[in-house]
Amino acid sequence: MPDIEADKFFAPWKDRIPRYRNYKEAIAVSHRSRARFLDFAGALVGSERYVVTLRPHPSEDISLYERWLAGLPPGKRRFCRLDADSNITSLILACDIEISCETCTTALESWIVGKPTIELVFERHPMFFSEDHAALNVLCESPGDLSDLVEQQLKAPDRKSFAEARKGHLARWCNAPDGTSSRKMAGVIESAISAGEGGKRRSYGANDRRRGFKLKALRKLGLPYHYDPFLPVKERLVGGKYRIKRYGWEKAIRPHDVAEARSLLRSVDPS
Repeated sequence: MPDIEADKFFAPWKDRIPRYRNYKEAIAVSHRSRARFLDFAGALVGSERYVVTLRPHPSEDISLYERWLAGLPPGKRRFCRLDADSNITSLILACDIEISCETCTTALESWIVGKPTIELVFERHPMFFSEDHAALNVLCESPGDLSDLVEQQLKAPDRKSFAEARKGHLARWCNAPDGTSSRKMAGVIESAISAGEGGKRRSYGANDRRRGFKLKALRKLGLPYHYDPFLPVKERLVGGKYRIKRYGWEKAIRPHDVAEARSLLRSVDPS
């Protein structure tokens, strides 16, 4: 990642979250870890004992994995399938064991449905590695150990030894979707506004007015603020980061989504 992009991306957090201060080091660690991941994948596929479904994160550029897969001998390639599109839930439900990188939330989803899991350990950088999460998982630090560890977990999963601790972890981080978290956040926002400057108007510059005009215009058109009419062309010509931006665009909340949510809330609580 170019320095100018990194500085822009981490600007909101680098002075507020201690582990994000040395973000350039973390970027280098992430780059090395992706290469290290391929060592693990190569060892598992190379054992020819399992069929591996490789599911990159939706925001990743999958060309790295496509090149790696294309470079495998045909005899090895049949033991690995690259799936960049399937819903992660369906893959979790269909798998025999889930293997993920440091502190990946896919492991939590797998615990919910009772799947055995293995966590690949890279450099234990504090931005990516969580001791609390790792303590609930089966860890693998060497590619050479992975194949045998998979066999061990398939035959005799360590789920029982983690059962109570995982249950507590899931209750804290993945509790019932009853709106409690949203209510807490609404309370935090309300408190911040109440403790602020009341209704005092702030001064707006040219950029603020431009953004306001853009927001109102796109709202009338039913489009999210980050709409880019040239995105399909950019993706076709360049790919890469524009494929990631398309993913973000597809997940965006549109004005009609807000209207629908408000309508549903009114039907539950007209007040």
